[in-house]
Amino acid sequence: MSSIQSFIKFVERSKTEIGAVDSENMDSVRMLIRMAIETYNMKTKVVEEKGNECQRVETLYLASISEENMLMRIAELALGSSDNARMEIVFSSNVVRSY
Repeated sequence: MSSIQSFIKFVERSKTEIGAVDSENMDSVRMLIRMAIETYNMKTKVVEEKGNECQRVETLYLASISEENMLMRIAELALGSSDNARMEIVFSSNVVRSY
């Protein structure tokens, strides 16, 4: 089975678990990204911190460019386009690259 096939199956299965995924609801996309990180045993991590006024801020710490590309592909499949699939858009510019 090719990796693209497994990404498609992963996204389809995950979307049924978490519900609607669209560019208007980036929380659902971030949840999908967290699920992908766990499923594919990535070194990349999402850290949740408290921001201003008790808002939660999620920061994505990318471990490698290959993991970033995998996560972008998963986001593209979930959203149906690559326009909003960049990690900076999904995580509101809270992205740290450690590679």
